[in-house]
Amino acid sequence: MLGSYIDAKPVIREDTPRIKVLNPIDARDEDAIFSTASLDDVRSAIDSAYEAFDRWPSTPPHQRGRILFKAAEIIEQSLNEFSRLLTMEEGKTLRESRAEVERAIGILRFYAGLAPRIGGKNSPTTVKGFYDLYH
Repeated sequence: MLGSYIDAKPVIREDTPRIKVLNPIDARDEDAIFSTASLDDVRSAIDSAYEAFDRWPSTPPHQRGRILFKAAEIIEQSLNEFSRLLTMEEGKTLRESRAEVERAIGILRFYAGLAPRIGGKNSPTTVKGFYDLYH
C-alpha cells in the first residue's frame, strides 16, 4: 500500500478510498494500490508546501546546489528501480525509461552546478549577445 508524502513523511490512510494502478501493458496486473488523501491531509500538504516555498529563497545558493546534487545521487543509486517503475507506469520500453531517468539526473546536476551563481552579475563575453555570470 502506498500513500501520500506530506512534510517529507509518508501518510497512508486506512479510512479513505483506494486507487488501483494497472499495468499499461496488461491491465489484469495491478502495479500498486494507493490510499487517497483526506481533506485534512490535502490542507496539511498545501500548508507544508507553502512553508517550504517560503524557506527556499533564504536557502544559501551553495546549499541549494548540494540539495540538487544529493537528489541526483539518490536517483542515480536507484537508476534501475526508477527505470523499471517508469516502464511499469507509462508502458515505455526499459531503454526509453532509463534514458529519461538519466536525463533527469543530468538536469539536476546542471542546475546544482548553477546554484552558486544565483545573485551573480552579468558580464559580457567575447561572443556578441552572450553573457557570463560571476559571483
